[in-house]
Amino acid sequence: MGSIQSSVGLISGINSGQLIEQLLSIEARPKQLAQRRILQLQQQQAAFLSINSSLSALGTAAGAFRTQNIFQATSATSSNSDVLTATSSNRASEGTYRLQVDRLVSTQRMLSRGFVDRNSSGVGATSFTFEIGGGSIDESTNLSELNGGNGIKRGKINITDRAGNAATIDLSTVVTVQDVLDRINSSGAIGVNASVQDGAIVITDETGQTASNLIIGNAFGYETATSLGIRTAAGGVAADSFTGSNVRTISENTALSILNDGLGVLVRDGSTDFRIFTRDGGPAIAIDLGERKQEFVTEGEFEGELYDPDTMPTGDDKPATENRVTRSRAATIGDVITQINAQSNGKVTAQINAQGTGLELIDNTTDNGANFRIAEGSTDNSIATTAKALGFAGMIGDGVAAPSFSGDRLLAGLNTVLNRNLNGGSGLNSSDLVITDRAGNSMDFSAAITSADLGGSLSSLVGKINFELADRGVGVRIEMNSAGNGLRAIDSSGGISNLTIAGDLAAQLGLASDANSATVEGENLQLKWIGQATSMSKLNQGRGIDAGEIRITDAAGNTQRLTIRNDFANVNELLDFLNSRPGIQIEASVNDQGDGLVIRDVSGGGGELKIEDITGTAAKQLNIAGSFSRAEGADVTEPIIADGSYEFVVEFKATDTLQAVVNKINQAGVGVSASIVNDGSGNSPFRINFTSRYTGSAGKFILDTKGFNLGVETLAKGDDAVVFFGSDDPARAVLLTSTTNTLDNVVEGVSIDLKGTSTQPIDLVIQRDTSKMEEAVKKMVDAFNSVMTTIANFDKYDEATNRRGALLGDNTVSNVRNSLFRAIQGRPQDVDGQFQFLFQVGVKIGAGAKLEFDPERFRSALEQDFDNVADLFGAFRLNPRTPVEIAPGAFFTPDEDSYSRLGVGEQINLLIKSFTNSIDGLLKRKDDTIGNQIRLQERRIERFDQQLQRRRGQLESQFIAMEQALSQLQNQQSALGQLNG
Repeated sequence: MGSIQSSVGLISGINSGQLIEQLLSIEARPKQLAQRRILQLQQQQAAFLSINSSLSALGTAAGAFRTQNIFQATSATSSNSDVLTATSSNRASEGTYRLQVDRLVSTQRMLSRGFVDRNSSGVGATSFTFEIGGGSIDESTNLSELNGGNGIKRGKINITDRAGNAATIDLSTVVTVQDVLDRINSSGAIGVNASVQDGAIVITDETGQTASNLIIGNAFGYETATSLGIRTAAGGVAADSFTGSNVRTISENTALSILNDGLGVLVRDGSTDFRIFTRDGGPAIAIDLGERKQEFVTEGEFEGELYDPDTMPTGDDKPATENRVTRSRAATIGDVITQINAQSNGKVTAQINAQGTGLELIDNTTDNGANFRIAEGSTDNSIATTAKALGFAGMIGDGVAAPSFSGDRLLAGLNTVLNRNLNGGSGLNSSDLVITDRAGNSMDFSAAITSADLGGSLSSLVGKINFELADRGVGVRIEMNSAGNGLRAIDSSGGISNLTIAGDLAAQLGLASDANSATVEGENLQLKWIGQATSMSKLNQGRGIDAGEIRITDAAGNTQRLTIRNDFANVNELLDFLNSRPGIQIEASVNDQGDGLVIRDVSGGGGELKIEDITGTAAKQLNIAGSFSRAEGADVTEPIIADGSYEFVVEFKATDTLQAVVNKINQAGVGVSASIVNDGSGNSPFRINFTSRYTGSAGKFILDTKGFNLGVETLAKGDDAVVFFGSDDPARAVLLTSTTNTLDNVVEGVSIDLKGTSTQPIDLVIQRDTSKMEEAVKKMVDAFNSVMTTIANFDKYDEATNRRGALLGDNTVSNVRNSLFRAIQGRPQDVDGQFQFLFQVGVKIGAGAKLEFDPERFRSALEQDFDNVADLFGAFRLNPRTPVEIAPGAFFTPDEDSYSRLGVGEQINLLIKSFTNSIDGLLKRKDDTIGNQIRLQERRIERFDQQLQRRRGQLESQFIAMEQALSQLQNQQSALGQLNG
């Protein structure tokens, strides 16, 4: 059982506990004083924390004039915000910029034929193929690539047809060759048709009249017809057709990046790109087209000279050096010619051939029986392709006995591609082609098609085939297929037999067939559009590959984590990185279709090849993420393939409904969204609407239905936004294009958002944003006043309530306040001009010792001397920490910063940093002092508690002794009473 405790004495009846507490409370008065002192100190700490916070805000506001470049702030104003708006940064240059928005970006959309229902009947399709980013064999040629990369002179042309009808065609805003053709063909005033033939534009009169010559000329003030190569003599031509001059040529200005259908030319830094062997049998001439760096002296008497270890001092006297670029990487045809001629020392001359289609090499050495030949820079031709890309494939190997060699064509004709880039880059290598129409008429092309035809443009080869077929009376015509990635053959002979297209070339053209059909839809020609020189920015639908970390595990179980950087310039740099990783047995290259990367696992292991993203989505963007295994029954010596093709195949069952087809397309993530629309028609109202997920040319896609009749029509082509910059006349303005409706850095530091189009130019005015400057000054003034208000709240005495502020009379507070007032009224350091004090520009001390800001006076000062006002607030120059000789041979380097130029804002900022520095700032030292005082009082309280505890024990012992004494007395009294009785 528990016991009942009480502090009331049983004998004395005294409440000893209560009495002890009263006695101890008297003795605890010093402890209470210490507790009150701690409370005061904590209030001071909180007050200084509040002051520190307000000071930090003032430092930020005062330092913003420099750190945020407040006086470089600009604003952007559009004369028509319905057409364009803009935002400008501090880097923007003031001025008025004139732009005309001709076209907003569009997104490619296609619409299928109608279907009876969406959820009941099977569509019958087996697979669709989607390809975004490339693969089209009829992409329209940009006008900027014509005439050796010099482009054309946009403007107006005059055309008179043979019936005497005349029209002026405005080509001021054209961007591509197809735009030119469309403008001419859409003119209803004249009866002509514009088309292309190889590298020239052809104008054909369709009037059937001979009343006039066909005349094509420049409109007054323009040279457009001349630059397009279609200007006739003044009197025109007495013919129904006029073929212009070849405008698809190269020059020294032609960029390497546009050669070979945009595959470019791979140039490596720090290595031999190819070697030339001359007929004299001398040593190979190494040609390096890459960037060259050399070491130069940066100080002393040899400053600026090339560092020569044989003549320069060594050891401690060795001068400081740095690597400098002395030769840039070859970027144009002219750069290639210059480097070949310079590095061959006169043994070889490089030049553009007479046709302007490729390069020519001339051997200037004596013929000693050796062949004139070229070898790539590496024996591995899978990674060494520079000479081939420059058109010298015919010189690789045995070479030629002749003293000169004219290389392959480097640019395709207009609106077409080079045959050598078909079939993933393996090209066409056979003239074996026999076409027999359904009426039995036949043509064998083995003698008609030459190696030059096979090495030229696809449109030229098809044109020659069609010419020969028509000339021999064969009723077949070859044209581009409906998908735009291959060809098709159409039989118009009227026969009923099979249409037969046979031979190796038929297979290479995707047309091999022997079927009882008037139409043969050709297969995908697999145009190669990704190569080693391809910019990484072209991958992933033109969005590039984001940085991230991936993990690759080969089939043998070896694992490697790889960091994919976003600074790889081209595909080759990425492939080099992947192939150089130790620990995993893989080979990375461009795939056989030329439309993506491929990873081959050559470990020979029995597991799977696994590629996964750890951070980011680089593997997914390269289309190589996943687990891959060998085909069932394949030998372990066969590599496992991870093909990152950007050609996506979506497979269906023949019984899949329209809705199921749409769902599978959307789930496949092919970059195209599909939806069903109901056009409201009677029998077949349901159609599939295909929309690219990306805008502009980067989002163009190819839809190949593999022969299934989807009946698609293009609703929007996916064109880039087109803007003309710098002139009222678009013909004389700079052409700008964008895959979005945003233009960044057309004007440095300005982002332009396109909202609409206009036939009139829009003025975009970039000017100083004085409102931001005023706002910044106002922020500093408010922050200063906030500091003073905060200090005043803690450093005051209220007579009405007899209450003291937590920091009343504190010297630190007085120091902070006085220092700030001195700074705000002080001069800037090393600033010239009429304005030397803030009060001169509208910042003064007013009533109640508060800063006041006069915006009008500030604006007036800006107008008088803008730079002076800017420096008054934000001037800043940090002195270098130069060693100081304090004794002969002894130097001392200062460990503190010093300044030779400071505006008032920067002075305040530095002053506040001296207050708020978290290591040795004034307020930090004050906080440390208060903290020490608090700890001292806490230790005193701890000692008081110990003393009181001991005193409690003493008092309790005394009361117990008293009770015991009283108990004894009581017992004695009782005993005496018994004796008396």
